[in-house]
Amino acid sequence: MVIDKARDLGIALSESIEFQRVLQARAAIEENESLVNRINLLHEKQHLIADLLAEGEAEDSRVDLATLSNEIEEIQTELMESEPFVEMLEAQHAFEALMQRVNRVIAACIGADFDGEDDANCSGDCGACSGCKH
Repeated sequence: MVIDKARDLGIALSESIEFQRVLQARAAIEENESLVNRINLLHEKQHLIADLLAEGEAEDSRVDLATLSNEIEEIQTELMESEPFVEMLEAQHAFEALMQRVNRVIAACIGADFDGEDDANCSGDCGACSGCKH
């Protein structure tokens, strides 16, 4: 029964406006070859900098780290000027906010405490709740 409810919740989340917006934003990015290339380049440079940091602080790697950091910053600035990229970030943020609200409702229904935070409009007292009906 619980797994069936989880499946229903998963389906409802996949049909939510927030998730659909993420899918549309991803599709818009995937259709933009130049943007995909810039994102891939950013990931490559981030991996390179992680590898250099893992190797240690040799003198010659400091120059590479500074150069890579500058290049990463430039690519990030460029991406933040791209409407499809910004839309993707905003869509992801909205979906994450929805997931946080869902998690808070679930946590409140099982008695978890979030230090008085009430983002989901759930007091944790299921007696007055008309939502989850557990």
